[in-house]
Amino acid sequence: MERNLKISLIVLLLIQILIGLAISSANPFIDEGQYISYAYYTYAGETPYQDFFSLHGPGTMYLWSFFFSIFGDSVFTARMVVLLVELMTTIILFILARKMFNDQTAFIATAFYAFFMPVLHGMLAIIEPFMTLFSLITIYLLYTYFFEKKQNKFLLGAGLALGLGILFRQSVILLIPFLMLFIFMFNQEKKSLKKLWNELIIFIGGITIFPILAALFFALKGALNEFLYGVLFYNLTKGFIYNKLESGQGALGVINELHEFVVLGLVFAAVIFLFWKNYTLMKKRSKDFLKWNLLLLSVVALVSNLFPIYDELHLLPVLPLFAIIFGFWGVKAFEYLKLKKRELINYAVILFFVFFVIGISIFSINYYSSRLLVDGFGEINEVGSYIQANTGESETIFSFPFHPYTYFVSKRPLATHYLYIAPWTARGEVKSGMLSSLQENQPKYVVYHRNFSLEGLIPEQYAPEISQWIEENYETEKTIGNADIMVKKIKH
Repeated sequence: MERNLKISLIVLLLIQILIGLAISSANPFIDEGQYISYAYYTYAGETPYQDFFSLHGPGTMYLWSFFFSIFGDSVFTARMVVLLVELMTTIILFILARKMFNDQTAFIATAFYAFFMPVLHGMLAIIEPFMTLFSLITIYLLYTYFFEKKQNKFLLGAGLALGLGILFRQSVILLIPFLMLFIFMFNQEKKSLKKLWNELIIFIGGITIFPILAALFFALKGALNEFLYGVLFYNLTKGFIYNKLESGQGALGVINELHEFVVLGLVFAAVIFLFWKNYTLMKKRSKDFLKWNLLLLSVVALVSNLFPIYDELHLLPVLPLFAIIFGFWGVKAFEYLKLKKRELINYAVILFFVFFVIGISIFSINYYSSRLLVDGFGEINEVGSYIQANTGESETIFSFPFHPYTYFVSKRPLATHYLYIAPWTARGEVKSGMLSSLQENQPKYVVYHRNFSLEGLIPEQYAPEISQWIEENYETEKTIGNADIMVKKIKH
């Protein structure tokens, strides 16, 4: 790697670190609370799925709990782990884009990702960045195997990375059929059926290893049924997808902000371009057809995260691949400038160009506060301090309806098996299980977050039984912002 490129890449990574540090103290994001609360209870010695319900994989729970044991259980620790993951993703993206194309394409793609990625999630402690990392590692190892080094360790490694990614977010599974199709297409070129079966067995075998180990781990803890139900069967039957479809919001949901149109435009432009590129290469019988086909199939697989409802966070896994396409077109544009490839100023111009196009949004803290985030840490920390001062370590609490940060800052046991209730979980055993747990455990405090709506619904609409039970049995002891801290009524 030439010296100027190394310097430019280091500068880019330093900028990415500064961005992460600058917004690491941003307000809490609503989804963030559940993920780090899961990690806290895991760190405190509880068993996921058995002691508390989750419809996500255990990856972040145990990873963050490990870092909590070293650096302390704080939001800052969780967000710095995400920053580390993003830096790893950026480096792998650079290496992959460089293998597929050239230095300048790789640098433009990396700059695009490093700047645009925080616009989508702001370095928050969520699970999508982990899915992004493992998806990219999988694609990188497959590319290395098929186009550079025909060694089975790369194919096995791709399967292992994909299997590990499933334990962080199950949506990684969407890659499997598309990548299997690519393996089939590659072997069609070689006309080797035996080689095809060997490669599929190695790849699929690698995918299964980590999920099987996770299943054995929870089986030893007596929580296998709960694990399988939470991460697999609930999602297939009564979970997120089922309820999103039932809500009638459709495939793309309600798009009501300008930057969402920009993001969606990027998605469809990239997919259309890839289809066109593959079609033209196939007609020419170009050797590059399979390379572009791997990119196309991976993009289509990861874009399917958008369905059945559009969500910007679902775009994170595919963003590095969009960045490669952006880099490809960026090089085409800069060719008209006829800059010498070895001049450091080239990379400075590219960096400035990318930053000018999308970088302004990154430094707008108001953007994050108004677009993604709920009330500031001041209010929720005050709620946590009050609960800690007025409860014993073994006394339970309940947060209603959807503000799991309450549990993280309070450091008190759960009164129910469920950290929250939302329109997409307010059915069947979740609602009835939560209500029966409340009636049985009678928490010391109920923190009722008023004026809180999800998908346009307030809890009195989608969970009236629980709301009514709270109002009948608890009364407000203290109000902090929108949160009523309620204690059991004294019966006369």
